[in-house]
Amino acid sequence: MTKYYTVSNSADEKIIGAAYPQCHSFVKGITEEDEERFYNFDEYFNKKECLPPFELKLDGYKFYYRCKLTNFVSHVSSELLLMDKTALDLMLQFNLGQHIVIPATVYKSNNPLELFFLYIANPIMQYIDFPKCIFEVDVVNNCTKERYTGFKDYQSLSDFKDMMWDSDENYFSTQPIQLILASDFPTQLDVFRIPYFNAYYYFMSDRLKNAIEEAELTGLNFSEEIKIIIER
Repeated sequence: MTKYYTVSNSADEKIIGAAYPQCHSFVKGITEEDEERFYNFDEYFNKKECLPPFELKLDGYKFYYRCKLTNFVSHVSSELLLMDKTALDLMLQFNLGQHIVIPATVYKSNNPLELFFLYIANPIMQYIDFPKCIFEVDVVNNCTKERYTGFKDYQSLSDFKDMMWDSDENYFSTQPIQLILASDFPTQLDVFRIPYFNAYYYFMSDRLKNAIEEAELTGLNFSEEIKIIIER
């Protein structure tokens, strides 16, 4: 049975340097229209085509000057993974489902680096068994976190979030801590996202995790913060 891990970009200063994310601004000459192209992807996420139809040009990110270069690079757009060619070559050996690779010029100390964005577009909402999932409500300044189950579907979860926003000014978020996926979930997939819960998290298979660790690629953090269970 495939096991999946929660994956995010590393924020460890020993690995990435003095700032997170490593790329959080643009070089001079990048327009607001250029910047918008970095954030337009998830509007296609649940559409039939899944992938954006526009011409892709995503140059202009700039490293914070005290950041290190890692294989996987953190940046301000949650919708795309950014990586070097070594990391990309490894990723492409695995089943990424629907995806596109976008070459990008990123600048570090005014020196251009050729990196790659990877957009993963594998909608899996139809496989989530919402009534069996466990969610945790985080309220600012509250030392305890309440757990909730029994949401009928994503709409009922969304309604609950709206109610919390309206009724409690200290409400922060509702996040899954255990997701149950139906038995027909395509376990051959090695990576997917569920941006409706946490846009910055990816889920990677144990196969892919082990390969990344064996290759000693840097810049990612693996955990079991969100447990994925696939029904038998």
